[in-house]
Amino acid sequence: MRWAAGGGIVVRDLGENAAIQALALMEKYGDLPMDVADASLLILSEQAGLTDIATLDIADFSVYRLSGGRSFNLLPA
Repeated sequence: MRWAAGGGIVVRDLGENAAIQALALMEKYGDLPMDVADASLLILSEQAGLTDIATLDIADFSVYRLSGGRSFNLLPA
């Protein structure tokens, strides 16, 4: 918690349309199924322009796509 309180993490507001965006993503990837946490990470990645993601959920994040069909760079590679 000291690390977090010292700026180790940042809590971001995904915006007022985040619930609508998350629902659309969860429906798109319903066969996996995608949860709210994964949908939030996709939304945040799009907003921040990030493609690198550290995850243990390799199976799902290797399927998820960003705008333009871009895939994530999964870490550790």
